[in-house]
Amino acid sequence: MVYKTIIDQAYDPVRKKKYVRHQSLPFCSEEHANHHQWSCEG
Repeated sequence: MVYKTIIDQAYDPVRKKKYVRHQSLPFCSEEHANHHQWSCEG
């Protein structure tokens, strides 16, 4: 398993402003992580 931190911008409708959220997501391999593929085949 490879863990990569994905940074994306989300909009907060309550505060009416954008915020950046960090997600550490598990990937099958480094190759999958580079392509942002979350599903594991096989």
